[in-house]
Amino acid sequence: MAGLQVTLGISTLLSYVPVGLGTAHQAGALTLFTLMILLNHIVRKPSPSLLKSLPQVAKTI
Repeated sequence: MAGLQVTLGISTLLSYVPVGLGTAHQAGALTLFTLMILLNHIVRKPSPSLLKSLPQVAKTI
């Protein structure tokens, strides 16, 4: 996705920014940003305080 975003940006600048290409570039930026937030959420390490509280949560269930 990042490679596509770079390609769209360069193409946009080289062709004097047609509206369709500029819009695609902005949509790509939004998609890339969303994917990076999702990836950060998936691979984030849990905090030590959360890990300590897990045995207590399991006992209450």
